[in-house]
Formats: sequence, C-alpha cells, structure tokens
Amino acid sequence: PEAPVLGEASEGLAKLLDEFASKTYRDTQQELGERDGVMTIAMSVFYTYRNANRLHEALRIMELIESQGLENENWQLADWDIGSLAEAFREAGDEATATRLYLDALRRSPDNWEWAMQLAELDPAGGLALLRELQGVEGATENSFSMARLLAGSGDLEGALELLRKDGRALDGNGWDLYMEFDPEGAEAALMAAAKGDDPYNEMGLRLARHLIDSERPELAIAELERMLAGSPESPELIELLSSLDPERGLELLAQQVAAHPNTGANWTRYAELLSEAGRTEEAIEANLRAFELSGNGWIPGNLLAQAPERVLPIFQERADASVDDELWGDLGDAYWQAGQHEEAKVAWEKARKFDSDDGEWINKLGNVGKGVDPFGSNDVSFTGSSFGMHGSFEVLEDVEMVGY
Repeated sequence: PEAPVLGEASEGLAKLLDEFASKTYRDTQQELGERDGVMTIAMSVFYTYRNANRLHEALRIMELIESQGLENENWQLADWDIGSLAEAFREAGDEATATRLYLDALRRSPDNWEWAMQLAELDPAGGLALLRELQGVEGATENSFSMARLLAGSGDLEGALELLRKDGRALDGNGWDLYMEFDPEGAEAALMAAAKGDDPYNEMGLRLARHLIDSERPELAIAELERMLAGSPESPELIELLSSLDPERGLELLAQQVAAHPNTGANWTRYAELLSEAGRTEEAIEANLRAFELSGNGWIPGNLLAQAPERVLPIFQERADASVDDELWGDLGDAYWQAGQHEEAKVAWEKARKFDSDDGEWINKLGNVGKGVDPFGSNDVSFTGSSFGMHGSFEVLEDVEMVGY
C-alpha cells in the first residue's frame, strides 16, 4: 500500500501498538502522545525496531519522519539517532546503508567527529567531499578535527596534522591522538622530543607518560613521572599516576601530602584507597573518617558506613542538626536505612520532607516504608517488554507486518 503521510499516520501507528504492545505501554504512550503528538509514538516505534534489530523497519520509520520534517519541542530526529542506526547496519554487515546514514549524521552535525571516524574507514572521500561542501555554507563551523580524521583515513596524515597544529606550530591534544592512531612510532618519537622542554612538568610529559602506560611500559612511565615530580612534588595528577603504577611509592607520597596539608579531603580519600588496597584496613578507616569530617556534606567515602557506622552516623547527625538542607537530611535517612536503623531513617526523611515538601523522593520513600516496601527497591512500572527509556521501547510480541508501510 501507498505510504501515508506521517502526520496522518496516527491511526496506523495506534493499530500497530494494539497488535504488539502491552496495555501499560499503550496507556503511557497515549498520555505522551496527547502531549507531544504523533512524533512521540513515531520515535518510540523507531527505537523499538532499532533495539529489536529490525533495522529496515526502523529505517522506514526514520525516512518518514525526515520526509515530513516532523518534530516538536520535545522530539527531534538528531544525528545520534541516525548514527545509532548506522552503527547497527554496520554491525549487521550492510556497510553501504551504514555509510549513507553516517553521511547524513555528519551533515547534521559536522562537529561530531564520531561520524567522521566511522567514515574515515568506510568512505573517507565521500566524507571529505561533504565537509568541503558544508564549508561553503554561510555560518558553517571549521570542523577541523572531523576534516583531519577523514584526511588521515584517506592517507594524508601530514595534511591532517597540519590542520590540527595550534597557531601553525604545536599539535593540540586531538592532533596527538590522531598522530598516535595512524603513525604510533613517528608520534612517539615526536612526543619524546616535545616532552624534554625547559618546564619539567608539562603537558607533553604527561601525555608521554600516559602513552607509555597505555603501551604497557610502566618502568619508562615511572621514570618520566618521577622526572616531572621533581619539579612539581605536590601535583595531584602526577601522584595519582605514580600511585596507579607503584602503590608503595603512592603511599609514601600521599603520607607526605596528608601531613603537609591535613585539611585537604581529597588527599585523605586517595590515601585511604591505597591503604585499603595494601590491606591496612584500620588505617584506611581512619583516613576515610578524616575525609568525611572534612567534606561537610552527605558523601560517605568508600565502605566507611559499613565499616564504622557507630562513628559515621553521629558525625552525620550533628551535621544535619545544624542544617535546613533537605538533601542532607535525606542522605542521612539513606545512611540510617543502609545501616539497619530504620526508625531513625524515617525521622530523617520526615525532616527532609519538612524542609522541601515538593521533593517527591522523600514522599516516595516514606510512602514505600508505610506500605512495607523497601524504599531502595525497584519502583519501575512493569511493562510487557523492555524498560521505557529516553525514546521509549517495547517488546515485539509477535512478528507482524508494519501497518500502512
């Protein structure tokens, strides 16, 4: 049958839902459809087919949406919708359709280098032609990284790198990533030379250290990090990287940091993590307690609540008593509940509701407790199929032909 105009397809889509969607889903979609119109249903059907790997049906829905220019304030067909479908076609082995869709996604969002990265493998010449065409459009952005990826994919790495040089001199971060991807040996040699600048702690040195870590050469990475640490002994980034490679050295450095800066909570948290990994549990608890005391909010580090509730909860209670912040009182209620102190949890959630009576979180938790339901259990309404997400989806209950398509 002749394809209907999508704006007039509500009856066909409703019939489709009647045939293979759950009643709960239909009720939900009716409410959304009344608010957003047919576009809500159309996008839900599109993602249903996409997620069920019925790709040609999804493509036909998408083409109808595009041909009618259908959208509203809540729903628009975006480049990531098209790119998602392209990815599925590529995984299914249909590279021709995937290429066409990636080109469409790139046309809509030339700044999104993900589409350029895919086209660099599938059709670099087509991607380059499209970006050059777009450069002639008034108001178009430069899209240098997308262009560079496509140049590199077509074999012109030098042209790609030249495009990414800052002020015609140093490569930017994206440039180094591209260089490493297409010429790892040449990029490493250039990076080693760039890292030996006058400043012992510099961006190139960090980039080199991360590259050495990624290429599984920890000894060289440690040497580079120690070289930079000599000039910047309190750099959190350097200490973090060194700790990941040499935990004993990390413990030594963090012990120095918490001694020199005892009121910096982040140092105590990382110190506690390393102490715990080293099996020094009691010391880790003390370090986490110090981090919690310094935080001033409802965040409880690590496993501290389970390890020392008798020490955490009094601190937390005192903090909440001095506050009218519903979120802090709500976090206190959560902590009490998780510690098994359910009556205290209800009191804290009541306080949270008192300070913000419109916050549905406290209303729902107290309501569930009153019903004997775990307030941290699933509150999802059960659909026949998969969960209702950003675009909505439902399970195809039987293999049916798309009505009207």
